[in-house]
Amino acid sequence: MNYKKLESRIVFIDGYCVLCNRLANYILKNNRDESISVASLQGKTAEKSLPKEKLESVDSVLYLRNERLYDKSTAALYVISDIGGWRSVLKILFVFPKFFRDWVYNKIAKRRYEWFGKNDSCELPDESTNNRGLD
Repeated sequence: MNYKKLESRIVFIDGYCVLCNRLANYILKNNRDESISVASLQGKTAEKSLPKEKLESVDSVLYLRNERLYDKSTAALYVISDIGGWRSVLKILFVFPKFFRDWVYNKIAKRRYEWFGKNDSCELPDESTNNRGLD
């Protein structure tokens, strides 16, 4: 898949997941250089931009970063790192093997609706995000 036509950094989240929506709002609020946009995995941007198999598994955050697509723990760590500031120290978690990081990630992802809830519809960010909330 050629991602060159898209913005350089887009986080794709499960739009119905309360935890994921909190993450999206956190990203949009704290990414001061406004280099990261957010889109729902159920939205038009994801539908026209991502491979079908990625759309079918909404159990993972996806991060399009500099023309590469990351998922699960790797996506989450790159997003947090790219937000900048003190959060960049969390890059140290890359020392753990991907299989272990993804195991932890999967445990949380599997229970995210149970622990944090599920929205009836996709929440879109408000106007204060300078149109970085994509459909």
